[in-house]
Amino acid sequence: MTRFRTCAAVSLVLCLQQAVAGDELDALLAKYKSHGLPLPPASATLCAREVADSRVVNGKRVRAKRYYLAFALEPLQPGKQIRCMVGIHEWKSPVHASLAPVTAKAAVAARVATMSSFDLKGLPSNVALATALQCKARGLNQLADHLFHRSRQESAGDQTVEGLAWQYWRNLFATEEGDRKDIVARLRGLCGLSSLGTQRNKQLVADMELTIAPMPESTDELEAVIDSLVHYAGGPEPVRTLKLRGFDAVPALLRHLDDARLTREIWTTVVSPIRRASQESPTFPPSWMTRQHVSFPATTRASFTSVKVSRTVGFLLAGMPPTNSGPCWGWMYGKYLLGPQRTGSYAVRR
Repeated sequence: MTRFRTCAAVSLVLCLQQAVAGDELDALLAKYKSHGLPLPPASATLCAREVADSRVVNGKRVRAKRYYLAFALEPLQPGKQIRCMVGIHEWKSPVHASLAPVTAKAAVAARVATMSSFDLKGLPSNVALATALQCKARGLNQLADHLFHRSRQESAGDQTVEGLAWQYWRNLFATEEGDRKDIVARLRGLCGLSSLGTQRNKQLVADMELTIAPMPESTDELEAVIDSLVHYAGGPEPVRTLKLRGFDAVPALLRHLDDARLTREIWTTVVSPIRRASQESPTFPPSWMTRQHVSFPATTRASFTSVKVSRTVGFLLAGMPPTNSGPCWGWMYGKYLLGPQRTGSYAVRR
């Protein structure tokens, strides 16, 4: 009888925990929708990507399979890239990726996980939390609960729906065509929240407003090319045009060293003891430049930055004249020559 009562008590506690989690997910889903965050269409297929995993356990290498969830936005076809939704990100599966439809019950049984947002384009986010709420919207309650508990272990991005919204609309600002006024309005509204109303976030929104503000059409060719940097998302143009102009472009570039408008690039900034030591060292080149291909220590952290026109201009100035066709080392020396107040931290394109 005592054993029966214990089992009944445990079952009651588990039921109560599921009920509480369900109520919490309902509230979070309502908040998720109010921030305009994406939900997969009804035609999207819940699928899993199988990935071979290898790790060392007790001195022995153990091989296993892991499964990552995604919503396929296109019909699944072997040997073709499939456009998928992974959390708030859009992802194209590699040709060799094995995507297969999966039921919610099978996904829970396989202890399915979500991809790391560091493997996706744009700013990182809590993929597990977003996917949990998307599953909740479809009525897949057991899978939503499983992912919601996993989301508490996510280290990437904010642990809140507001944090998801901030990253989603920032990513959209970098990729969306058009005037982007509605995106800036969303971000301005998020800055009104206590958790996101930092001075840094408010300054970022102010820079976005400056970026989308109508600019008088310039009659100067170089000024027009520099103005086009607000649409620059990587690639040879228009940077190549400015580099090929050499010293003729310097006067125009100097006028934009304090240009706070944003490009469409997002860079990963590496913050480590190597970099901090290099900032205090008078040696040239800095020590981190010769060790950039070495694994960084465990204390290394990464932050993600929307690149300003002024940073791109600073790197271009440091790289004049264009004497090499390979990696522009002048861009890296630019951080050292002009100082962090001009070009920012050492960064790589994301």
